[in-house]
Amino acid sequence: MTTTTTPHPDVPLPPGAEISLNWRQWDHEGRERILRGRERSVSGHEAEVVTHAKQGRDGRITEPCIGIFLDRNDDFSSDSARELARLLLEGADELDGWAAK
Repeated sequence: MTTTTTPHPDVPLPPGAEISLNWRQWDHEGRERILRGRERSVSGHEAEVVTHAKQGRDGRITEPCIGIFLDRNDDFSSDSARELARLLLEGADELDGWAAK
């Protein structure tokens, strides 16, 4: 009996994730894909918090991280700093949820 593996396994995405780079785009052997969470922006600022991770063919999540994109000339009020902190915590919670799957 010959066993073959599909280059595009049917692995469900974690909640809130979308595919940033699919199996064959990222890894020529199709062993993993890159996931991206929703973009979180600080009101009135060029500031963004984005979650990322790799997902293997077995569904396992590896290398979860948060990208923080800021305009280096942008100053934050205390309210904006609290909003950024809240968005970072939301992103961390999202990554923890992905890793728990």
